[in-house]
Amino acid sequence: SRFPKQVQDEDFQNANLIIALDEFEHRAIIQSRYPNWANRIEYWHVADLWAVEPEDALSAIEKNVQDLIDRLKTVGQSRKITNILGQE
Repeated sequence: SRFPKQVQDEDFQNANLIIALDEFEHRAIIQSRYPNWANRIEYWHVADLWAVEPEDALSAIEKNVQDLIDRLKTVGQSRKITNILGQE
C-alpha cells in the first residue's frame, strides 16, 4: 500500500488512452495542471464513493469498460478489413 503518485507529463505521453472516471471532479484539475492534455482525455461520469453507493459506481465502471471493449473491437475489425484490402 502506498500513497497515490502524482501523474507526470511523461505518463500522458506514454499512454494510448487516458480515462478519468469522474469528469466533474477531474476535468478542472487536469485543465489547470495539464492544459495540453485536458481535451485528449476520455472522461467518464462515475462519481466518487462519497457521492454514490459502491454498487452504483461499480456498475457504471463496468458499463463504461464494456463500451470501451466494444469500441476497441470495432477499431480492430476496421483495421483488419483495411489490411485485407491493402489500404493503410
